[in-house]
Amino acid sequence: MVRRTCRLLAIEPLERRDLLAVLRMAAWNTLNGPNDPASDADFATVLAAMGNEAVAGNAKRLDLLALQETDVPGSGNDSLGRIETPLDTLYPSTDYASVASGEDGGGDSTALVYDTQPLLLLEAVVVAPESLTHTILRGHFRPVATQGESDFYVYSGHLKSGDGSSDRALRADETALLRADADLLGEGTHIVMMGDFNWLGSFETAFGNLT
Repeated sequence: MVRRTCRLLAIEPLERRDLLAVLRMAAWNTLNGPNDPASDADFATVLAAMGNEAVAGNAKRLDLLALQETDVPGSGNDSLGRIETPLDTLYPSTDYASVASGEDGGGDSTALVYDTQPLLLLEAVVVAPESLTHTILRGHFRPVATQGESDFYVYSGHLKSGDGSSDRALRADETALLRADADLLGEGTHIVMMGDFNWLGSFETAFGNLT
């Protein structure tokens, strides 16, 4: 007697699961560098080291670099372009782009340099331009091949420097504005705050405002 087993194939939709990818981000107050051939070479060395460093088992090129105190585009100096160019040279398989704020009270710009292969820049806005010591730039990014569920915002910030009580109070005011801006993005929004915060430690109100 021959026994036959009948097996039915059931096909049903599964919930969407997005593959998590590693993004490498860094912040750098470049003090308007690089600005000559010697500093070009120095910066290229540091940028290459950033890509080669293994963090949590991952070594990869920079996806996003938040800059503070970079040259104002069109001002005659081009520290921003002199950072973007070596990244394109180091990684010819992709293309880096940048966005920068206008000139702030210190004569500088704040900028974001990003790899266009994994990231789309949807929007870049200056936060509270009349109320902060230095320009703070907010970028809205979308990982390529996603539909918005993985969007995130990056703040490239530069707070008031100084050790005095008035400096700490001003940093507190600046971060209160930043926190209010971030809160308006909505509950559950993915946000990265990066930059030169200048605070002296976690005891500062400015630290508490952002954490």
